[in-house]
Amino acid sequence: MRWQRNEMNPDQHQTLGSSCRQAIQRVFAPRSVQLKPVLAWLALYSAITAGWYMLWQGNPQIAEENCAMESFEALCLLVGILLLGGAIHSAAGAPQRILLFGLTLFYLTVLVLEVDTRNMSVPVWVVRISNGTIRNLWLGGLWVIAAALFLRQPRPVLSCFFSWLPSAAGRIMLCSGLFWGAALIAEKQFHVSFFVEELLECNAALLTVQSAWLTFRQVRHDSCQ
Repeated sequence: MRWQRNEMNPDQHQTLGSSCRQAIQRVFAPRSVQLKPVLAWLALYSAITAGWYMLWQGNPQIAEENCAMESFEALCLLVGILLLGGAIHSAAGAPQRILLFGLTLFYLTVLVLEVDTRNMSVPVWVVRISNGTIRNLWLGGLWVIAAALFLRQPRPVLSCFFSWLPSAAGRIMLCSGLFWGAALIAEKQFHVSFFVEELLECNAALLTVQSAWLTFRQVRHDSCQ
């Protein structure tokens, strides 16, 4: 992934529609996928899944609300937020910063919705701002700001997004979305056990922090050139 200035120039000959099609084709292009890293990561995630299963067999409480598995998810999302925040600081231009701000806000939204502070030993004000109407107001306000920033220069931001999407970070983010979606469907439609739901969410959270790390590393690399 390289976010050079010419990739974000809205005056390029190709339209955003063609850029979108090319990005999607590159995302699913088998030739652009390196097999060895994919197999290595699959082995790692399989080992982590097996580790969670063995821990759960020994102590089923780890899958309950605000316990080990959910804390792991929150930690991954928090680390991802910090990494993307660092990427925003190192970004070369406004389109990059707007895109990275949107990604950071997505991580924050998932974190706030996943963590239930009502059953935690935290100050009362933390519970109030992370639940109910107050949470919806400030979180919705941040999304309004993100939308306003995007509408100021939509074409460069979209061009930047289409440059990021086929990268390893973009592909991993798509995979994390599949896991988040699977966890939601498993919970709402199939009423699976807490462990299955939390296991899917743990994998999703691990993918999000990996995507954030790759994004941060590439932005820092590009900013040094």
